[in-house]
Amino acid sequence: MTCYQCQNDIINPPLDLSQSTYYPLDWSEDQPIPTVSAGQACVITVNVPTRYYANVTFYRQFPYATGSYALYSNNKVVRIENNDPNPFFFVSPQFKVNLQTVNSTAYTTKFAFKIVWTPLPTVSKRNIMIEKNSPPVAVFPSAYMTTFIGDQGTQLSLMAFSLADSANSYFLRQSAIYAGDTVDAEFIGTLDQVLTSRYPLTARGNKISVLTFDLGNYFYCPLFMSQATSDVRGYQVYLGRNCEDQGPCTVTLDGSLGNSLTVTEFDGSETIQGFRAFPESAVINVYENTVSMVTRVAQFNATNYQEQLPFKVNGFMKFYELIGTGMYDMIVTHN
Repeated sequence: MTCYQCQNDIINPPLDLSQSTYYPLDWSEDQPIPTVSAGQACVITVNVPTRYYANVTFYRQFPYATGSYALYSNNKVVRIENNDPNPFFFVSPQFKVNLQTVNSTAYTTKFAFKIVWTPLPTVSKRNIMIEKNSPPVAVFPSAYMTTFIGDQGTQLSLMAFSLADSANSYFLRQSAIYAGDTVDAEFIGTLDQVLTSRYPLTARGNKISVLTFDLGNYFYCPLFMSQATSDVRGYQVYLGRNCEDQGPCTVTLDGSLGNSLTVTEFDGSETIQGFRAFPESAVINVYENTVSMVTRVAQFNATNYQEQLPFKVNGFMKFYELIGTGMYDMIVTHN
């Protein structure tokens, strides 16, 4: 195939949704990745039918990092990178691909993608009630669609957990979050978007639902948690951290933007073995099961932390609250 010029194209799903769609149209994955002409700039809009999702694999070979992006229907942008064989899931109503090449023949840029049109899974629903002034409820991925429900007039927020092995983080983009209790509600994000933002995703109403497709086949650990929005205010960073069952685990307490809260969930105690560094710019409060003065079991600062270590933390959920600023790498082990 010779070089192709991209256009501001609109791709509609085929009448036969069992047939894959390719871009460019005369390419398929058994051929070399086609070369894009120099000096191109276009946006390809792909319409996704209701109750389907587009399982999209991008094929990209650029000599530079920029130039190709995907835009979800919630207006969140992700960069498309070289040598990423792992698919993206885009739900209805559409997604967009922004493609740009430099105006120089000194560079060779290759780009294509394949769409597999797939019905959203038919799953049972699991409703979880969320109350104000209560700790978050963490959930493992499963074959259910999880819907968190708050009292009327209560806004809900959703936080994501990092994976024990960050190399697997691409799996988290295979998820869908809705501001309601069905897949017909407004799509507001994916778990990888929430984790990357390090900030709670807030729905406008009192319901928020998460679809994790088949992630339950790969991970037996919490991937997300929900709490009343009024209980997450005051933190610039709020996320969960999964660790391996064996060996030391580095839990980064991120105060780069100010106060933060990091949660681990483990059915057993864990021990804080140390910190790689402890700047004087913050204090760290440790809580068991919920955040309150009654459940605070330790407070570390730059002058007293060493004399308290190692420190054992009990409870099913452990909360590490950073008040101040700075980055703190905390080493923990599971007992």
